[in-house]
Amino acid sequence: MGQQLPPTEENRLVALARVLQILREEDNASVLIETTLDYLSAEFDYRLIWIGLYDRLEHRLVGKGGKAPNGETSFLKKNFLLTPGDLLEQVVIQQRPVSVSDLREETRAGEWRRAALQFEVEGALLFPLRCKDRCFGLVLLGSHLWGVSPAPGERAELSLLFGSLATALYQIELEWQRSATKRPDQTFFQLFDELQQKLTLSKRLETIVNLTQQFIIPTRTNIYWYSPQRRYFWHRVTNQQMIRGVSDLRNSAPGITVAEAEDFYQMLVADRLVAIGSGRSPLRAESTGQLLSRLHARSLLAAPIIVQDELAGFLAVEDQEARIWEGAEKNYVRAVAQIAALVAGNEDLETRFEQSRSNTNLVAQVAEVLASNTDAKNALSTVGQLVCKRFEVPGFLVLNADRDDTYTLLYQYPSLNQRSLTIPIPILEDEEWQQMKPDGGLIAIENLEESEHFSNWSKALSQLGARSLLLHPIQNGDAKGMLLITHNAPRTWNSTERLLATVVAGQIGWLLKLVKLKNNTIALSSQQQTLQTGLTQLWEANSDRVWLEYLANLLTAPFALLLSWQKVSKPQGKITASVGALPSVDNLTIAVEGDPLLQAALASSNFYDCSLAGLNPISKKWLNYPQQAKAYLFPVRTYFHETAMGMFVFAFPDGSQFPTHLGEIATILMRQFAWYRRNQQQTATFLKGRRDNQTLNWYKHRCLEFLHQAVANWLALSETEPQGNKIEIGGQSLQQTRQQQKLRELEDIEATLTSVIAEEDWQLKGSLGVVSVPSLLKRSLRLVETSYQKRNLLTRIHNAGGLTVYSDRFKLECVLFELLLVAQSRAPEGSEIEFWCRTLPAHIEVLLVETWEVQPTNKSAAKLPWEIPADSFTPTNINLKVCQRIIQALGSKLRFHKLQDGRYLTRLILPTPRK
Repeated sequence: MGQQLPPTEENRLVALARVLQILREEDNASVLIETTLDYLSAEFDYRLIWIGLYDRLEHRLVGKGGKAPNGETSFLKKNFLLTPGDLLEQVVIQQRPVSVSDLREETRAGEWRRAALQFEVEGALLFPLRCKDRCFGLVLLGSHLWGVSPAPGERAELSLLFGSLATALYQIELEWQRSATKRPDQTFFQLFDELQQKLTLSKRLETIVNLTQQFIIPTRTNIYWYSPQRRYFWHRVTNQQMIRGVSDLRNSAPGITVAEAEDFYQMLVADRLVAIGSGRSPLRAESTGQLLSRLHARSLLAAPIIVQDELAGFLAVEDQEARIWEGAEKNYVRAVAQIAALVAGNEDLETRFEQSRSNTNLVAQVAEVLASNTDAKNALSTVGQLVCKRFEVPGFLVLNADRDDTYTLLYQYPSLNQRSLTIPIPILEDEEWQQMKPDGGLIAIENLEESEHFSNWSKALSQLGARSLLLHPIQNGDAKGMLLITHNAPRTWNSTERLLATVVAGQIGWLLKLVKLKNNTIALSSQQQTLQTGLTQLWEANSDRVWLEYLANLLTAPFALLLSWQKVSKPQGKITASVGALPSVDNLTIAVEGDPLLQAALASSNFYDCSLAGLNPISKKWLNYPQQAKAYLFPVRTYFHETAMGMFVFAFPDGSQFPTHLGEIATILMRQFAWYRRNQQQTATFLKGRRDNQTLNWYKHRCLEFLHQAVANWLALSETEPQGNKIEIGGQSLQQTRQQQKLRELEDIEATLTSVIAEEDWQLKGSLGVVSVPSLLKRSLRLVETSYQKRNLLTRIHNAGGLTVYSDRFKLECVLFELLLVAQSRAPEGSEIEFWCRTLPAHIEVLLVETWEVQPTNKSAAKLPWEIPADSFTPTNINLKVCQRIIQALGSKLRFHKLQDGRYLTRLILPTPRK
């Protein structure tokens, strides 16, 4: 135990107060440590005193000196790396004092163990320098006595001293962080003041560049401006400190073409900051090298200048050294680039106003030309001239879709250097449109040589001499046209040009539709309209009755019904929808093969008509309409030789006539309905088969896992069981007993798999029986025992004693195994998984609760799992869906819930054995 020197208690308190005052007022770490060491040496009789500060980046303790018996201080100023399990690391991580009875015998002390032997130190105290849950270092006090333990007063005095030292170190670190952080706010105030004093855009951009150079202090700062027609960034402004002559400006600030750094350009267009430095770059390695070589820099920070949603240029901070850009620097450059965008945007208001007026005039002129000109080609010729003049392009083409899956040239604006199109262009399919433009709108290609699309158009575009283009679909009724605006050099299409192209395409589409409508006959138009409406009603109808009601209205039939049946050997029909007054026949079953009216209608290839006056008694049971009526029947089938799935019946009383002119359209619509129903049935069958196969595949996979795990456990037991110490139990060794137990488990699984192979080759079959709940849960937990132990997950079973259920034991084990694996994936390491059981009327409820933390044994005050409010949800995990289907097939229920604190609860309800 450390022993105090003779001064009185009052003198010690005075000395402590003086030291604490120094610790509060001093801001030099060396002085703080020296003061602390002087106080410990003067007031305490410890043989060894050492203070080390914690280096978080290197995870080590940096020695700051101390007191040694022989006056040797070189060891006390060494650096000590912290390793897992180290005594010093324990103090740093746990931030709690540690007392060591004999430092010479402590195996975790590392170099300090040898130092204790050298300095003849036995007992030792290790105190962390802790402030706000952060460790700044530790203090080691060594005594020549064994098992040193300070008195309560001494411990309090040391805690006060070391706490004050840690607080002082914390304040020093905070002050250092404040001084090291860049403060852009003052620079922004200065920037705004100077911008107000500058009258031209060039002067304002120079101010932005100069202040950015002062704040970040790179090698140079530049602003590059973008030329869309040339796809080129030209140097506009540089910091004045770097301009020493024309030759220097050319060397330090060259222009950049888009082709040299395509991905750099794309990031700027997407309004993203580009930070390159110290081996880090968001660009491809080739682009990064070309860009830095072009700029004669090793680090780059570039922020786009976006004006009116268009890329106007970028602000570049360049450094000739590999540099890691700080967050404050990135934010500053980003903000300054936005200020440059505001400055540039306000500079050319008059120019933009004139351009906007020109765009408005163009749209108005195009609309006037298309509305006043009855000849489509003359109208397109005038529109082509206007568009080419405004866009400053040589090519304007209008294409129309042909029946042979190609585009035909409807119009091409001629010019001196524009060649005529003679090569057919294949139609772009919807999938290709979706790949290039998901919304089906305008496509702008700046450089066709760099584009991945239009490979099948290459010959035609090459004939036109096009290297960049604007492409917009033209809706021309059912046909698809295309507006093509081309340029013979790579260029950027700005948002205004894209908008104008979209408007012009819409106006041209309107013109083409008008021409097409004039060429169509009124009768054909009426039939197409009816057919289109009918198909729309078919796809939008949410029930058979809605669709039947539409057909009845189309045919003006006051009475209609729909019979439906399955494709089986002896189909039984039922009325699934009806329109008009009809006697109640909801539950009536109709034998299709025994009904003469239905058989006659099925033998007809078109509508089958008959008078209801002489209807046979069998058909009158379900077709009980007034006798003064005529019925028309049409089978639900896609073609004549297909087995029908039902029958449409339309009845017309005396005075009403069947509209024969709509018979062909009605036939098409009803056959489309047959295709629709057939597709629904096939889809339902496919989905059911898919679910069944998923379930069977999952189940057999789990069987193989069980067999694999059982064999692995048996082999592991055989290999790891010691051969020397044999414990006899009932005449057998412990090894033999365990091996027999594992063999019985293997035999059990083999017997189960035998029945699976023999009886469940293509579909699951339930093998129901009485199952012990405790045994079931224990077997399931044994399957995940190894994986749970790796993550330190604890398991508990509550209230399961003596409970039994009536179900398929092996399938329940598979389901519980899956639920335990899912719970393991969600549970944090070291948490707890619990099973809770309770008895319900004719059922047993088993709850799987993810506790996420180890709960105390005594839970009398805690709520039971079924008392905690929880929200049920449908799992997205396919394995859990399979488990639900298997449990449902066994006559049980499996539900999933989420508690308010984020934990999960799984509820399994199983039937009890019948008495």
